[in-house]
Amino acid sequence: MSLLRPPARSNHLVWAIGSAVIVLLFATPTVLGAAPPATSGSPHAAPSPTLASAPPLGPSRPAANPAASPGASITLSAPGRSPSAVSLAWTATTDAIFYNYTVAFSTVGASGPWRTAAVLSSSQATTQDAFTDLSPGATTWWQVTSYGFLATTPSNVLPVTQPTLAYLNVTLKSASSAEFNWTNNATYGGEVTFGSYSLYESVTGSSPTVVGTVNNVNATSLTIAGISPSTYYQFFLVTTDCLSACTGGPADLVPTDSNSVTLGTPASLTASIVASRTFVDAGQLDLFTCTPSGGAAPFEFAWNLGNGTFVPGASSLSSSFSANGSASANVVVTCRVTDALATSSTTAVTVTVEPDPVVNVSASPTSLDAAEPGVFLCSASGGLSPYVVSWSFGDGSSASGGSTDHTYVASGSFVATCSVVDVTSTQATASLTVNVSPPMRVTVTASAGSAAPGTTLTFTGVAVNGSAPYTKYAWNFGDGSSSTSADTTHAFVADGNYSVALTVTDTNGVSVSNSTLVHVTTLLASATASERNGTAGDTVTFIGTASGGAGAPYNFTWSFGDGTVGYGANATHRYADSGTYYPTLNVTDRLGAKHSIAISVIRLSAPAAPAPWLTAPLILLIAILVGVVAGVLEYARRRRARAQTFPSVAGRVPATDPARTVRGSKVCRVCGTVNLPIRETCDACGASLRRAIQR
Repeated sequence: MSLLRPPARSNHLVWAIGSAVIVLLFATPTVLGAAPPATSGSPHAAPSPTLASAPPLGPSRPAANPAASPGASITLSAPGRSPSAVSLAWTATTDAIFYNYTVAFSTVGASGPWRTAAVLSSSQATTQDAFTDLSPGATTWWQVTSYGFLATTPSNVLPVTQPTLAYLNVTLKSASSAEFNWTNNATYGGEVTFGSYSLYESVTGSSPTVVGTVNNVNATSLTIAGISPSTYYQFFLVTTDCLSACTGGPADLVPTDSNSVTLGTPASLTASIVASRTFVDAGQLDLFTCTPSGGAAPFEFAWNLGNGTFVPGASSLSSSFSANGSASANVVVTCRVTDALATSSTTAVTVTVEPDPVVNVSASPTSLDAAEPGVFLCSASGGLSPYVVSWSFGDGSSASGGSTDHTYVASGSFVATCSVVDVTSTQATASLTVNVSPPMRVTVTASAGSAAPGTTLTFTGVAVNGSAPYTKYAWNFGDGSSSTSADTTHAFVADGNYSVALTVTDTNGVSVSNSTLVHVTTLLASATASERNGTAGDTVTFIGTASGGAGAPYNFTWSFGDGTVGYGANATHRYADSGTYYPTLNVTDRLGAKHSIAISVIRLSAPAAPAPWLTAPLILLIAILVGVVAGVLEYARRRRARAQTFPSVAGRVPATDPARTVRGSKVCRVCGTVNLPIRETCDACGASLRRAIQR
C-alpha cells in the first residue's frame, strides 16, 4: 500500500513517526476493533473444528464496507466433497497487515444466520481446510472473511450440496455367487481424498463382517462367492474417505454407510417330472409335466424324448410314440430345467409303449332268422389289458363282454360292432354284418284228422320266411315211423292219438317245428232186422249204425241174402220166397276203410191160404160208402170252381166264362172288362151287361 512506502529524504522525521504509529497499531489491534491475530501461523497448529463444535459468531458477521475495506476480493470454492465432509479453498488475501481468516457457514440460506466454523491466522498457508459431520445430500452456505488492518474482505457466499451416500445394488449371479455394484457420489479434491470400499455381510441377522475390500476408487463392483442356498443375507457398503491424505491417522478417516440390500438365496434347484400315463399305446398322446423346485425364476425347459437330443419347450409337453413292431418298448423321457442363475437340473420318467390293440370279431351264425339267438365273440390283442369290451348290434341294442348272445327281432342286414378300450383309454373297433331273415313258420296238415288203422293219410308240410331253400324236412309220426319228404303218406296200424310233428331247417341252420294230431280208431258197425222169422212176402226193415274210422259220412251196403242189395243206414226188403236168408252189412267210412258184419239169420215160411171174407153184405156196404164219398168229392169240386176268381190284367180278366163276376163287379161277355155293378153296358166295348151278377 502507498502508506507503507518510504518517504522522501526531507521527510525522514515524518516517516519515522508514521512507522511508529503502524507498529503501535499492530501491537495493539484491539484499539481499532480488529480480530486478534492467530497465535501461530500454521493452520494445523490445532485440529480444525467440526461444524458441531464451531464457536458461534455472535450477533452477526460485520458487513463489508467497500469504502473502509479497500482489500482485494476472495474467491471461495469447494474442490472436494464427500457425503459428510467438504474441503474449501479460496484465494489468498493481499492485505499487507493480516489478522485472520474466519470461515463461517449457514444451514438456512445465503443471508444467514451464520456460525463460525474456523478461524485461521495464516494468510498464505491456510488456503484449504476440511469440515466433517455434514449431512449427506444437505445444502450448506459457506463464506470466508479476511480480516486485516485496513480492510475486511469477505468471499463469495458458496452453497455446497453434499453428495448422497453410495447406492448399493446386488444381483444373484448363480446359486452360490452374487455381484454387487455401487455408486460413489463424492468429489475428491482439496483435503478430501478416497480411502477404500468395504462390503459388509450379515447372515440371518448375525453381526456384520467384512467380506470384501476395494482400494480403487473406480472399481465399483465386487463378486462374492460361496453363498449358501436357502439363506437370508444383508449387505451394506462402507466408503472410507480421508482428510489431508489420511496422514493424521484414524482422526482423518470419514466413513459413510450405503444403503443396505437383502438377498435370499434360492434353495437348490431340483426338477420332477410326471407323466399322465406311464403306459401308452402307439400313436397315443401322453402329457408330461416338469416342475422345478428351488432355483431362481424364470426357468427354461428342454426335453429329450428318448432320442438323445434336448429341444427347448414349455413346462408341459404332449407327445406320442411309435410302436416297436408287435412288442412293447420303454422310452425314457427327460426334462432339463435351467433357472435364471444358469443352474440346471434333470429328471426323467420311463414310459412303456404298447402296440395298438387289435380287435377280432366273429358271430355264429352270421345269417340267421329273426327271433333266433346268435352268439357273438370279440377278442383283443396288443394294447394293455385288461380290456373293456362292448357290443353295438346295429338295431339299437348293446351288450358288454367278449362273448354274448343276441336275438334280432326284426329282419334286415345289421352291422354289429365290437369296441375294445384298454387301460390306456385307447379304443379299437371291428365290425361284421349279420343278415337276418324273417322268422320262419311251418304249417302241418293231414288229409284227415281221424282214420281207421291201415288207412293211408297224406301229410303236407309248408315252410315260409326264414332263409330258403329249406334244407331238411323231418317227420315224426309218433308211432316210431319217420319221413324226410316235404309231403308224405303214412298209415297207422293201431288205434291211438298220434301227434305228427314236422321239423324244417333253412339255409341259416334254423329249425322250426309244428305238429298236428291224428285220431286213429277201428271202424265199427252194428245192424238189426225188424224180424227174424216170418212169412214169404213179408217186408223186413234193416237198421245199421257205424262209428270210428275216419268218421261220417259212412256208406252202408246191405246184402239181403237173396242176391239183392240195398243202401243206406236204414233199408227195407220184401222177401218173395220162403227160405233161410243170411243178410250182411258192409260199412265204408269216408276214407274207404271197410267193415262187414253178419246179421241174424232170417227164416221165412210159405204164406197160408186166404179166408173168404168178401160177403155180399160187405160188398154192398163198400159200394154205398164209395158212392157217398164220390158225391162229397163232386160237391166240393163244384164249390171250388164257383169260388174261383181271376186276377185282373190291365182291367181285364181272362176270356173265360163271362157270366162270372170279379169281386162282385159285372164282367163284359164280349171283351171281359170289369164294370160297375150298376152298369147296363160295357164301359170298354159297349156290349149289353144285363145278365145278373152271380156270386
